[in-house]
Amino acid sequence: INGSHHNGKTSVKLFDMTGKTVLSTTKSAGNTITIDINRPLPTGVYQLQISQDKSQYQSLLIISE
Repeated sequence: INGSHHNGKTSVKLFDMTGKTVLSTTKSAGNTITIDINRPLPTGVYQLQISQDKSQYQSLLIISE
């Protein structure tokens, strides 16, 4: 995720289906955020949330064996 096209911060959060935060990171403009999902995540469905300034993107991430 490249945050160089805006002036604010980029926030990336990953939640499990119970709402527990699995990953949370924030970077300033001009930085690239790398999400390492190679760490062991249990099989399941996760919600990915990316926020930049006033914009927000949400998607589901499915981890399977």
